[in-house]
Amino acid sequence: LFPYTTLFRSGKSEGIRSTSQINRLIAEATLDAIEIFLNYKVKFILEEIKLVSIAGREVVLLALYEMYEQREKLFVGKCIVESDINTAIIKAVLNSINRQIRVIP
Repeated sequence: LFPYTTLFRSGKSEGIRSTSQINRLIAEATLDAIEIFLNYKVKFILEEIKLVSIAGREVVLLALYEMYEQREKLFVGKCIVESDINTAIIKAVLNSINRQIRVIP
């Protein structure tokens, strides 16, 4: 998950496994893994996730909020769906926070 460490994190999310909810559950599980990695010092809230078509390609777009010290910051991520939408969702989440979150002691 993070290139500078050999530790792997997994996250979880709960909900109904329906066609309309599965993408949200994958994104929320990814955010949970990141929160675990950061020892729950930051909370992320997924605002919206969409699959859009642009230039003949499918793209995952998402917006999420970082909640830290009673402040919120909006992040937006994207990833082109190459072959696996689940991987694209995870990469879109990581893209949204890449170089955005502070190092938290």
